[in-house]
This record gives sequence, structure tokens and C-alpha cells, in this order.
Amino acid sequence: MVFSQTANMPEKENVSSSHLHISGKVLITNKDTVNLLLYPYYSEFRMQLDAIKFSSPANNGNFTFNLPSINRPYYVSLFLSSNSNKKNTFNLFLIEPGDSIHFFITMDTIEFSGKESEKFVCQYEMQQVMQLSFSKAELLNFYPKLQGYKFNKYRESKMDSLLNAQLQILEKYKYALSNLVYERLKVDYFYKELYDLYSSLQFGFHVKADSLTRAEQIRFFKNLESRKIMANISENISFNSRTYTDFLIMKSLTAILVKKYQRHSINLYRFSWTELFDYFQEKFSGLIKEKLLAISAYSFYKSYGNENEKFLDIALNQASQPYFKNILQKVKDLRTAGSPAYPFLLYDTTGKLVKLSDFAGKVIVMDFWFTGCPNCIDLEKQMIFVRNKFENNKNVVFLSVSLDKNKQTWLKSVNRGLYSGIGSINLYTNGEGEDNPLIKHYDIKGCPELIIIDRSQKNFSTNPVRPQNEITTERFITLIQNTVDKN
Repeated sequence: MVFSQTANMPEKENVSSSHLHISGKVLITNKDTVNLLLYPYYSEFRMQLDAIKFSSPANNGNFTFNLPSINRPYYVSLFLSSNSNKKNTFNLFLIEPGDSIHFFITMDTIEFSGKESEKFVCQYEMQQVMQLSFSKAELLNFYPKLQGYKFNKYRESKMDSLLNAQLQILEKYKYALSNLVYERLKVDYFYKELYDLYSSLQFGFHVKADSLTRAEQIRFFKNLESRKIMANISENISFNSRTYTDFLIMKSLTAILVKKYQRHSINLYRFSWTELFDYFQEKFSGLIKEKLLAISAYSFYKSYGNENEKFLDIALNQASQPYFKNILQKVKDLRTAGSPAYPFLLYDTTGKLVKLSDFAGKVIVMDFWFTGCPNCIDLEKQMIFVRNKFENNKNVVFLSVSLDKNKQTWLKSVNRGLYSGIGSINLYTNGEGEDNPLIKHYDIKGCPELIIIDRSQKNFSTNPVRPQNEITTERFITLIQNTVDKN
């Protein structure tokens, strides 16, 4: 069994801890690899970055994991390397100290047995509840006001129905669950709905609309703010929930956006992490504030323009929990100009090994993509203008790195020119994808991403402004030129 720890274990609490034992049989094939992710904490903003990763070969279909001790409930996900069928995988299940679970994995389902197995049956059934969707007739009924108040309320009512179906399953298994797990699952699912509602509303604000639609969106925002939240939930349960913190971040982002719109801000969509920093400092305290600052810093902190490192230092000084302090420190190390660039080793389209030192004395602009990523295609449309700006500058080189796991898929995409084009050196992670050391070092959790490395082979910006339109493309070009002029 291969063990790879990608995040520090959280600080131990003053409670007893127990090992976990997970085993099973894959009834689909005799040859496969079973992968397991164990999450001390989970956030949609960090996804697998904090997971402790395990893998086990399924010999004659059988597999087993003897996991380390835990002293509180963690989240666990399991999937097969060769199969993406969601019916024979499970994602983000709560598991408790001392649990011993056995799975029978078939093409269409998973069966559970062993100690506390009903806890897994409950969560599996809750996750099988259908996802939110709209028929063509429903969409036409509200068109063209799909961002208006009535459609938002309609979406909310449909989501309420799905949540009620999930909570009914939870009530059915309440007798078999510890009170801690029962309450955590209620919190997880309740705040996941609110997270999705705020996320959808925030997206709507980024779609061009008239003043009447904006007024309806603000009305729905106030409706969400007045919605009753869960009462009598302990701070421990909400703090450890996989959705509560994400909900607070998304609600905060939306609140900031609404306030900027109401104040007629000229920089409505130019977002700064310091805005979240100030909001969290005003609204929250203690460990929940530490968690909010750490998670949001990874996604939103940028070390250019009006972004000031002193705010990150304040967050670091306020952090008392080593787990979140480590996240903040890594953000500072990676996002602050001057830290050493990662000495990557990647392959080009001819199979030649390309390394960081090959570009000594040059500014390196790296973009990351994968086949099927629509935002990566959009980025390439803007990168054409960027590369043209520097086509005669021998001090700037553009590297386009694919996270594709299949080499032929990568080569076909390179030839199509949708994700990279003339002026870029195309590089491949040799099938490692997100497990490549370069990708892991920079905590790349999604694409597209951009990195600028200066001529002394130090990071200049590992989260620069993304070229999305004429204004942001010009800002990105200026950032590259500043990097050239720096040396």
C-alpha cells in the first residue's frame, strides 16, 4: 500500500484516538487500484489539497487500508483508478475513530458491512438523491429573466425539496448514528444548499443585466440573509463542517459585491483579498476567523497592485492553530515575490526533457490547462495578444503546461491550437497530472492557472491577474513588463 501525505495532520485534541480499517472487494474487475482520500478538513476552495492520500492494489478484487489514528470525525472519499462511474464511488463521507468498514463494489452500487456500516449506508443514500436540474419547459417559462427574483426563488424551492429528501433519509437512520455525526450531516447538507444559492447569485452578478434585474438580485440576496439558519448548533460542529466555512466565504463575497454595486463602485468586479480580510475581521473571531482567512487567502490573495503583504502577516500572527497557520505560511511563501521557483522537469512534444535552469536569465510565463477545460480555451484567446506583445523580446518565454494524463490526448489538443498556440513551448507532466511535483508545489487545484517567474528564477507572481478582457489583458502585459524591467 502506498502512503503519501500531502498535508500536516491537525493539532491533536484532548480526546482518545483510534485507527481506522477499511477493506472491500471490487466485483467489476480483478485488476484495479483503489484510491482513498482522508480529509482532516475539507473546503471547495481547496478541494484535494489537504487530503492525505492512500492507494491499494485490488488483488483478485480485494483491497484493504489500515489508516492512521484519528481523534475526531474526518471525511473520506474512495474511487477506482479505472472507472469514473459515480455509483461505485463515494465522496466525502464522515468516518469516526475506530470505524471498521467493508465494501462490495459493483458496477451500479456499493454495499456496506461491518462496524457502523449503517452510517455509510445512510450517507450513500443521501448522496444518491438526484441533483438539481431544470427542464427546457421550466427554463423557457422564466426566460429571459433567469437571473431575476422569481427564478431565484423557484431554484430555492427546488433545492429545498431536494434537501428535505436528504434530511428525511438522515432521520430514518438517526437511531444508528452518533449524535455528533447526525448533527454534522444536518449542518453539512443545510449549508451546502445555502452555499450553492449564494454561489449562483454571485455568478448572476457577473452576467450583464439591466438595473431592474440587479434590483431583483439584491432583493433575493436580502431574502437569503433573512432566512432562518440552524439553531443550537455547537461551534465545534459548525467549525468542522465541510460546508459551513465555504458558505460563510461565499456569503461574504456576495455581500461585498452587493455593497460595491450599491455604492456604484467603478471596480465592481476587481476583487481584492483585503476586502475579505476586513470583512472577516469585523464579523468573526476565534478559530472560525482563522479558518476563513486561511482558506480564502489561498484562493484570493495576490501579491501585486494594492494587495499588501502586511495583511497576510496580520493573519499569520493571529493564527493559533498550526494547521491553518501552515496554510497561510505556504500562501505567503508562494504568493510573495522573491521565493525560489520550483525546479521543474517536464517533457516537450518531441520527448525532450525541459527544466527550469534551461531558461536562466529569462522571464517565464507559465499557463496550465487540460483538454476539455472551456476557461482554458478562453484564456488562450487572450494569451495570443500577450505573446504577440513580446514576440520580439528574447527575455520572455512562454511555457504551456498540460495536466492531461493521456499523451495522445495532449498531442491532439496541442495540434488543434485551442489551448496553446504559436509562441508557446508545450510541456507535458508525463501522465502525472495533478500529482506532478510542480503542480503539487504550487497547489494548483484547477485550470487555467498562471505563474510568472523572474529572470533570477524566483517567483514574481504565482496568482497573477488573469487575462479575461482588454483591461485585464493589459494589466497582465504590464505585470510581465514589470518583471522584465525588475532585473
